[in-house]
Amino acid sequence: MAEARDLWQRKRVQKVTNLFEAEDDAGYSAGAVVLLERLQRVTASLARALTTDQVAEVIVTQGVTTLRASTGMLGCLSDEGSEIVIVRSTGFPTEVIAPVRRIPLTAPAPATEVARTRKSLWIESPEELARRFPEGTEFPGVAFSKAWAVIPLVVNEQILGVLSLSFRTPRTFQASERAYTETLAQQWAQALDRARLHEAERTARQRAEVAIRSRDEFLSIAAHELKTPMAGIKAAAQLMARFLDRGQLDADRLRHYTQTITQSTDRLAALTNDLLDISRIQSGRLELERREVDLGKLIRGIAERFRDQLDDRYDLQVVIPTDAGSVRVDPSRLEQVLVNLLDNAAKYSPDGGTIRLSIEARPEQVILRVSDSGIGLSAEARETIFQPFSRASNAIRECLPGMGLGLYICRTIVERHGGRLWAESPGENQGTTMVIELPR
Repeated sequence: MAEARDLWQRKRVQKVTNLFEAEDDAGYSAGAVVLLERLQRVTASLARALTTDQVAEVIVTQGVTTLRASTGMLGCLSDEGSEIVIVRSTGFPTEVIAPVRRIPLTAPAPATEVARTRKSLWIESPEELARRFPEGTEFPGVAFSKAWAVIPLVVNEQILGVLSLSFRTPRTFQASERAYTETLAQQWAQALDRARLHEAERTARQRAEVAIRSRDEFLSIAAHELKTPMAGIKAAAQLMARFLDRGQLDADRLRHYTQTITQSTDRLAALTNDLLDISRIQSGRLELERREVDLGKLIRGIAERFRDQLDDRYDLQVVIPTDAGSVRVDPSRLEQVLVNLLDNAAKYSPDGGTIRLSIEARPEQVILRVSDSGIGLSAEARETIFQPFSRASNAIRECLPGMGLGLYICRTIVERHGGRLWAESPGENQGTTMVIELPR
């Protein structure tokens, strides 16, 4: 591969040298040795550029210097290949370049034509530009430029980007200039391709490392969370058997141990359901069975069932307006969300306090709020807690149980309903409010 590239470069250099000698251009050396030295300097500059941004800066700088242009602009194709995205520019006023950071390939412009045809455009005057683009052009700085050179950056017949150079005065582009610039463009394209591949590899490696860490953290948390209720069930069963053998298993002890087993199995069921929901979400199989639901009635039922689970340390307040109306939702999934938020309100308020569930009815949507007076959230945690396997640092510090899945599942369910879920908190130890917005 390297030998073939070197052979191609030598042939290209000889071709450009012949053009220089034929033109006897005073602005360029006609010697093959000098020309090769220029290309080597270009190659060395590109070799020092490691990232896409660094390569882009070198390309624009070298392009402007090579043709003594007034402005330079490098646009790369977007990931979906439908736009040219300006990644580097020089010589343009900010107000000129800012509105055209993204140019659709369907727009009339020299850069988009070059991206489509993969052939350079050399426009030597405004009159020639008007002939080529009679419908006008969406091109930065077209009003104060008089000539343009637009060169494609192509690797293996794939267009990576377009270098656009413009000039304050009309000018004639010699054949040697064109050939030399297009030779450089091959070097630029290869450097840009290498940088993009390097960054893609680095990104993939970082994602893999994050995925491995997340997996290990999940396995550790899941093992701990599953072990706790299983240990409770085993201990209760062993004590029941021991007191039964001694003939001391009275009604109070039986009631206490069966209650422990019931609570532990409920915890196991909840953990299992969370894991199943994660699997459904990631495989796209989380289905909703929507129907028109009386919101006030649904909330009252959820609140009554949850109130029965609370101990005396908590005061559950429910605020439902008379005009709460109805919403089209999957009632079991909405109940899952609200129960999870209420459970969190109690769990993250270990000292007890008031838990408030309220509805705000609006013409186009309803707002549900679950508030507590517990450990609160830092500013950065208000968003990260909705990521899978992520928990607030103060919850970890307080050794409060949880796998970091519930809020991710809740947000996904709410978003599948076309709504939003977010957290509000003045700060740590100042309580938290979870807000659900659902469309009518």
